[in-house]
Amino acid sequence: MTLSQIRRLVDSLMLKYADEVEVYRLQPIAQRFCDDMTNAVTGKKRGRRRSLDEWAEIFFRRVRERGLQLQGLAHLSSYLEHCLELRILPQASELLRQLLPSAARRGLIPRAVEKPVRF
Repeated sequence: MTLSQIRRLVDSLMLKYADEVEVYRLQPIAQRFCDDMTNAVTGKKRGRRRSLDEWAEIFFRRVRERGLQLQGLAHLSSYLEHCLELRILPQASELLRQLLPSAARRGLIPRAVEKPVRF
């Protein structure tokens, strides 16, 4: 098999499993983001408070730094507003479900099994 044939095979597999790859790449970013937000809410208060839009920008900056492209700033902001209204900490799986609805419909992102944690 030549290198160009291998490359075409890899490209076709990446297209076939695009949702799975996207979930796999975004999972650690979403988990770190939720951990940072949890620390900001429950930890010592230092500096000024960030707005929800600033938190969303931080998330998308981390996504871009990893070389990924993602749409859905409005979905992320609405999920964070929902968490703020209910006074619950964001969860990585629910964050991914908001950002990747097609993967969620296919069952690639499980719903959170634990109850949301209040703050």
